[in-house]
Amino acid sequence: MNRLLRYCTWKNLLVALLVIHLAPIWIFPYFPTQDGPSHVYNSKVLKDYHDTGNREIREAYRLNLRLFPNWTSHASMMALMYVVPPTIAEKLFLTVTIALLPLSLCYLLGAIDRKYVLFSLIGFIFSHHNLLHMGFYNFALSVSLALFTLGYWWKHRGDIQVRQIVVLNVLLVLTYVTHFGSYALLLAAMAVIALFDFVSGTVKNLWGLKPTGFSGLSVWRAIRTQLVPLGVYAGYMLVAHILGLIYFLRTLQPFDETVPEMAWSSNYFWNMLILVSYTDWHVYVTRPILGVLFAAALATIVHRIWKRQWFSERDVFLLLAIMFTVLFFTSPSNQSGGSWVNQRIYIFIFLFLAAWFAAFHRSLRYIFGGALVILSLIHIGRYYYEYGALQSEISEQVAATKLIKPHSTFVLGDGSGLSEPLGDVKYVDPFHHSPCYYALAAKDVVYLGNYEARIHYFPVNWKSHPTKEDKANADYVLIWHDPGDNKDKDLEKYWDRYNLVHSSRRVKFLELKSNE
Repeated sequence: MNRLLRYCTWKNLLVALLVIHLAPIWIFPYFPTQDGPSHVYNSKVLKDYHDTGNREIREAYRLNLRLFPNWTSHASMMALMYVVPPTIAEKLFLTVTIALLPLSLCYLLGAIDRKYVLFSLIGFIFSHHNLLHMGFYNFALSVSLALFTLGYWWKHRGDIQVRQIVVLNVLLVLTYVTHFGSYALLLAAMAVIALFDFVSGTVKNLWGLKPTGFSGLSVWRAIRTQLVPLGVYAGYMLVAHILGLIYFLRTLQPFDETVPEMAWSSNYFWNMLILVSYTDWHVYVTRPILGVLFAAALATIVHRIWKRQWFSERDVFLLLAIMFTVLFFTSPSNQSGGSWVNQRIYIFIFLFLAAWFAAFHRSLRYIFGGALVILSLIHIGRYYYEYGALQSEISEQVAATKLIKPHSTFVLGDGSGLSEPLGDVKYVDPFHHSPCYYALAAKDVVYLGNYEARIHYFPVNWKSHPTKEDKANADYVLIWHDPGDNKDKDLEKYWDRYNLVHSSRRVKFLELKSNE
């Protein structure tokens, strides 16, 4: 028993949980996401574009090489593709992205006080979340970068020197080029903390004055003492705020003032749908997760009252969690070209709340820690099942990739989001962009359904958008049926001009007939 307890250290627990949460990336051939394969394909286009022999992609695309958010995943996978195949590059990127969330949260909590790192276990629960499965790779990574940057700044903000200012701004720029949403929320959080420090420091100074010492001059001195660090903060953060303002103004669009209905927001909040991706089964575990987090909040309040700790600098994280909750319920779903705004805000609420929880008595820490470990294992365990259930279908969908030839065009003629073992996947469509694997299978293939190429904040853009005629004359067409559907009659329009080169229960793969 003593030998067993010797191995039950915090570091060993972190390593074990990291292995468990990273294993499905490498166990299964495909990591089922909606937009992920599209990002991998466009990263390959970015890598291959310089080759003048790739006439199709050079004729179809132009590169958008401005410094804008949404670069990191494409640049990272492009660089990795010089060493490993595209699918392995994606797995390596996902490994870093998933591992960094609990590690960055652990760094933030450790920067506040090492006693609080227990609640970095929450990071494992949030490491496999809906937005990751949507394929929002840049945003998923940016959450970790924002937490790490915040932790670095928190650690050094009391006595920040030139070296720390340089490192901080490098981290800020890295967060910026990864995703603007997390960057904007990070700047907002840092500003709130700086103002909180100013107000709390001023109150402490005034509280320390004797009743006979109150005067206009003494009050001004108490305020002026705190104005100095606030001014220093404003100085070294100026460039970061200008960078964010320039991007915001450059992409400024009329605000979509449509705020999600309260029924939707309440359902999303209380069922923690940020953790639900394919089926509603996960709600069975998200409700206990929410219960444990609220129990930790209640225990924190009781602990603070018992210890007569009426104020702590960590209270700013409770303030941030409350502010972000208000933003979640009141923000429009689309702002300045960005979408899924409310869901992106939501993920930060509980990560900030983790930084506010108290360092309880050891026995209570074990209870909360054990509950978080068990719930994270149930949560990832269900995802193991769902990832595995989707493998055969994705494999069937992409089984004809070996037939595609270089210097060709490809289009998805018909598709479906229905999974036979899982049913109608409600939140993420893992089959929507998996046809991009066909465009990865050969040299110089243009996927005519490339949605990213239509959007200004991606590095690969269309020179001119494909027309209906372009798609009607694609070299290859993939048809993906619902389970049990027989759509052969719907394919009659293809038979005069295409050969059926591959067929399975749900797949028809067509090749344009040669004119020779």
